[in-house]
Amino acid sequence: MNKIFRTSVLLLLIGCAAVSPPSGGPKDITPPSLLSVDPPSGTTNITSNFSVVLTFSERLDESTLDKAFRIAPVLDVPLDIQLKREKATVTFPDNLVIDQTYIITIDRDLMDEHKNRLDQTYQHAFSTGSEIAKGEIRGKIDNPYDKSSTLFLYRVNGNALDSLFTTNPDYYSESDDKGFYHFSFLEPGDYQVLAVGASVGPVPINPARMSYGVHWESPLTISSSTDTLRNVNMRIHRESTALNVVAAHMETRCRGVIRFTNPVSLKNQKQPSIVLQIEITGDTIIPELVHQYVDGSNEIHFHTSQLKPGEEVRLIISGIVDSLDQELELFEVEVAVPEVDTSDLEIIHPAPGKTINIHPEQTFEIQFSDIVTVDMSDTLIRIQRKDGVFFSPIIIWDNPTQLTLVPEGGWESEKNYEVMLFGHHFIGPTGVPLPDSVVVFKVSVGKEVGYGGIMGFVLWEYSDNAVVAAKSIEKPQKIHQTDVNFDGSYEFKSLPSGFWLLSTFQDVNMDGRYSFGRAVEFQPSEPFLDYPDTVEVRANWIIEGITIKRGKKQ
Repeated sequence: MNKIFRTSVLLLLIGCAAVSPPSGGPKDITPPSLLSVDPPSGTTNITSNFSVVLTFSERLDESTLDKAFRIAPVLDVPLDIQLKREKATVTFPDNLVIDQTYIITIDRDLMDEHKNRLDQTYQHAFSTGSEIAKGEIRGKIDNPYDKSSTLFLYRVNGNALDSLFTTNPDYYSESDDKGFYHFSFLEPGDYQVLAVGASVGPVPINPARMSYGVHWESPLTISSSTDTLRNVNMRIHRESTALNVVAAHMETRCRGVIRFTNPVSLKNQKQPSIVLQIEITGDTIIPELVHQYVDGSNEIHFHTSQLKPGEEVRLIISGIVDSLDQELELFEVEVAVPEVDTSDLEIIHPAPGKTINIHPEQTFEIQFSDIVTVDMSDTLIRIQRKDGVFFSPIIIWDNPTQLTLVPEGGWESEKNYEVMLFGHHFIGPTGVPLPDSVVVFKVSVGKEVGYGGIMGFVLWEYSDNAVVAAKSIEKPQKIHQTDVNFDGSYEFKSLPSGFWLLSTFQDVNMDGRYSFGRAVEFQPSEPFLDYPDTVEVRANWIIEGITIKRGKKQ
């Protein structure tokens, strides 16, 4: 009996082990794809309660079905979707319209059991009539915030575009991870397309909360049932906020700060009539110094020696514009001057001890928190190379709070330095010097930057008043622009060596920058065209023949 019992237990354990899934192994990251549709897309003369079976490459997550399957035109009754492993059966309701094309969209919210999203958006059409419309809209989305984008398509039908975008879209799609999208099976008519940055269902747009993009043609017209509109490309962006003051106050008896919602630049103001003044008991005080910190684009700092502790004063500023030429309306605010000035002089930028990477042509900038007076009786700053060689600095005071320096003879490429600042020689407005007697900065100098050029042509229908933009891959915030000549030619004469992305846009409003357009109140974007390849710029070399033109794809 014991032997039989032991044998039974062993067989039971073997049987249990046989049905257990294997442990370990690589994680499944393969996205599911649609393998077949039965009956196939394009089937006509369908009747009420028509069903279609869609077979996918993976078992699906049933909880994602309702969100991922959509039908256009929208029906009063939802689709009946039944799932069995990798097969989804979709049944239409019994109130279908005669001679109507219905489009089933399966978007990328559909997931398999391993939570992998569908590889792309699929659209399939079925008609209660004898024909299916074959109009298409295709394009690519430039979305800096995410890999894929959501696409809304509206039938215009004579409606105003501003009110159109506040309604639910008629059609819905999603781009793939490379940005390509398409709408298929469209009837002839006028349409308006909208790209939305977030992965959301078909809802009315809220421009203040969504990143989105609009096209430069309005409306988009499909002239026949077989018409295809290609290159309906868009750039996603977020609407900029109006230029306003976030905060304004006196930090010390002598120093105040004004913070803005958007970046501003005192160096690049197009209007010279900036007004910054302080009013107290009927008198108007003009600050002795108005400036910005090296790394503070959203702030303006000002200094005055004419205020007393505890005073209540009024700050007034107007006339300043941000990077989008939005002008600040007259702003006034009551502020209090601190009773006690306990603020010590400090170094705002760069952080002492931190390694600062620069190239040989750059200068080294030091930003103090307040106006500085210097004791010239001894050495202020000393520069030492890592091999122990000392250099005298060339010092330029950009303003009483900021200095720029380089070693005599300049920085040597691919060398490391220490910049030593002797703090007791730098004295703040209260007569107190920097608290540290020696402040050390580490400077790492990179390779010498070489410069080259790019020459070519722009060949497309929007080349009038066009601009070519070159964006650095290594430093995406670095963008150079040049105008396109009357013959379609362009030239960049001095680009740092490296890899660049080229594009062109028609500067419709002649403001020198790309305009993304607006959804409400509707404004079309400016036409743009991207060069498909990366361009490598080499030092002392002019690359010729880079022609930006419409490609065959899309």
